[in-house]
Amino acid sequence: MDFNQLPQERITTAVIAPKSGIQLAPGFISLQDVEDVQLGKKHMFFWGWAVYQDGINTNPRLSEYCFNVEGATFSKIDHADFTGETLLGTTPCGVHFCFNEDCEDYRNRTK
Repeated sequence: MDFNQLPQERITTAVIAPKSGIQLAPGFISLQDVEDVQLGKKHMFFWGWAVYQDGINTNPRLSEYCFNVEGATFSKIDHADFTGETLLGTTPCGVHFCFNEDCEDYRNRTK
């Protein structure tokens, strides 16, 4: 699957100093979307990557991740009850779950 064909408006560029972190804006997933995944009507996944330099290696580093959402567990019978919890069950995708030169798109991502 070529994820680059998906909408790219959520791509974020950032500079992160050593021993620091970054928090991105939260995304919204509707209850209907989660229930549709649970029923097998929709497919949902989380995918992203980070290109960075570290202090040990002069070559660019790449971490790429992809998780399929396999289903959801709701702590309340009423899924819309905000006092309940929703846990998403995920498994690694067969592609785009890699590091550095093991990624097929390493050269393109680290240009």
